[in-house]
Order: sequence, then C-alpha cells, then structure tokens
Amino acid sequence: MYVSLAALKYLKRAPHFLSVLKIRHATKLDKKLPTKEEIPQLVAKILNIDFPYVYGKRGAFLPENYDMADAINCGLAWIKLQQRKPIKSKKKINESKSSI
Repeated sequence: MYVSLAALKYLKRAPHFLSVLKIRHATKLDKKLPTKEEIPQLVAKILNIDFPYVYGKRGAFLPENYDMADAINCGLAWIKLQQRKPIKSKKKINESKSSI
C-alpha cells in the first residue's frame, strides 16, 4: 500500500492494481493456472533463466523466493497485458485534491 501511495505522489497518477488471478492468467503457459509454488519455475521458463533461489544458513529454501518470483511475474503480466490493449485513462491527478 505504501508503494502505491509513493507512486501516486511521485507520478501524479493512480497506480493500476492487478489481482493475483489476473497475473496468473496473463502468464500461464497452458490451461492450468500455476500455483504459488510453481511461479519460480514459470518465471524461469518464460525468461529462459535459472531462477536465483535464496537459501538460508542451513540450506533451507526461504519463502522470500516466492515474493521475488511474484514480483517478477507481476512485471511480466503487466507487459503482456500492455501488449494486448493500451491503458485508455492517463489522467493526471490534481495535487490539490490529493492529501498524501
């Protein structure tokens, strides 16, 4: 939420929010929606990279991997959705109305 408010204040434009399902639908490779655990592999396959997994001190898989994969997947979905249709509304928000 704070990132959205910072973007609004800096860019003077309302951020566009994407739901988890919309993101997963935009980046799925087949008819089945990917689960949270499959997102790192999906991102790696789309970008043709080895996903940079982060492990803890004892070699345990850290949950931050899912956050990192979700952030990358969100960017990929945004790019794909922009290629389909451009955003119509690019109105600037009047700073006097915004009390952030």
